[in-house]
Amino acid sequence: MHICSRHAGRLTRIGLCLLLGGCAQLGPQAIKGTRLDYNIAVQRTTDEQLLVNLVRMRYRDTPFFLDVSAIAAQLSFSTGASASADLVRGGDDNFGLDGNINFTETPTISYSPL
Repeated sequence: MHICSRHAGRLTRIGLCLLLGGCAQLGPQAIKGTRLDYNIAVQRTTDEQLLVNLVRMRYRDTPFFLDVSAIAAQLSFSTGASASADLVRGGDDNFGLDGNINFTETPTISYSPL
């Protein structure tokens, strides 16, 4: 992406605001965003498991229950930025900016038989 020099400062400030604003989503904010989702998923799958086991019992099959004993989620956040310049003597100068933001959640769910 090539931009003229007068817009480079403005884009740099916008990029920094976006990068720094994304950091606020870690820690307590990440827990607020994912805890309810895990809770709902565990509740729904427990209800589904109960229904499956009721059907098993109806047809005289052995019921089997698994309990979610632990959920551990690893959150990672990384950012990167690069800049380039193409300076031409007596011509148009070109400047380029590139950036990325990565957020990854890796859950580990442990089950135990009941």
